Amino acid sequence: MLRVREAGAGLGLAVALAAVTPAPPARGPRLFVTNERSGDLSVIDVASRRLVATVRLGKRPRGIRVGPDSATLYVALSGSPFAPPGVDEKTLPPPDRSADGIGVVDAAALKLVRMIPVGTDPEQLALSKDGTRLFVSNEDAATASVVALPSGQVAATVKVGGEPEGVEVRPDGAVVYVTSEEDGEVFAIDTAAAKLLRKFATAPRPRSIAFLPDGTRAYVTCENGHAVVVADARRHVALRT
Repeated sequence: MLRVREAGAGLGLAVALAAVTPAPPARGPRLFVTNERSGDLSVIDVASRRLVATVRLGKRPRGIRVGPDSATLYVALSGSPFAPPGVDEKTLPPPDRSADGIGVVDAAALKLVRMIPVGTDPEQLALSKDGTRLFVSNEDAATASVVALPSGQVAATVKVGGEPEGVEVRPDGAVVYVTSEEDGEVFAIDTAAAKLLRKFATAPRPRSIAFLPDGTRAYVTCENGHAVVVADARRHVALRT
């Protein structure tokens, strides 16, 4: 699974110890790409479209977000074994729960500096607008973690549906949506109270969410439904598919 985010201009590359592949400095915007299979982060210079560094992260890096100051990257890491659709889970090796967490990467030094423990098998994440809270979907636990930053303490855990994946904060910061692939639902959570407000059904296997800038509509991609569901993001109800 691949996730790409742009961290913005003005972040010069540095050769960071053995964790980073040496490369010429990059100028201008960079793309950061998580590589789930190889367990690392690719750093791409946007202007030249060249790979300029590779940062070792840990097991199964997936969701990635850039902090508001563009100085920090947050990456979901998971010690759960790869499990393609339809696989008999009894045949899989045991999970390595010590590898679960949110990796914190210094975007200038290109170095993993910290691991924040959350729930089991973290998949995706989103940040509050002010960067003081992190919202994480924990796939195996069927929960969403609310993490206080910079302390890294889990402030609350909210029960959601099976196999939660997509996480997105409404532009006003008051609500976060979490998709449940297994249940085919979206869970709307009050970000201040860390309480479930409402859930609504979608087409099968909802994955990602995007909000209009004014926060009135949400768009949910549904993999097995081959559809995008349009939702009223104030009342938290599906309008059409």
